[in-house]
Amino acid sequence: MREGRSFRLSLRIVFYREDGDWIAHCLETDLIGDGPTMREALDSLWDATIIQFDASLRWKTPANFFLPAPGRSFEMYALGRDVARAEMDVPAERLAEIDGDLDEITGREYVGGDLAAV
Repeated sequence: MREGRSFRLSLRIVFYREDGDWIAHCLETDLIGDGPTMREALDSLWDATIIQFDASLRWKTPANFFLPAPGRSFEMYALGRDVARAEMDVPAERLAEIDGDLDEITGREYVGGDLAAV
């Protein structure tokens, strides 16, 4: 990041079922986690987020962290119902490297339906 610049990051996650598992899909990063429960899907997404965040810092390419999900995922989020709201706990030394602040996570559950009909 350029000297003197900072940012605040809020993450939105859409949860949905696919082939019997829960999927947690982050809209801002297009990263996905999965598991038999919502919590396990979120934990899997968190692991993927940390890996991507660390790689972006290591290679000094923080813009690679911000690759948005496809429009369909944003539509699912907009049609979903609120199921989670949390703050992300990230070690201060990671944030200090990019002079940033992670604000909050908002999760919404999308339950089926044909998006083309909307």
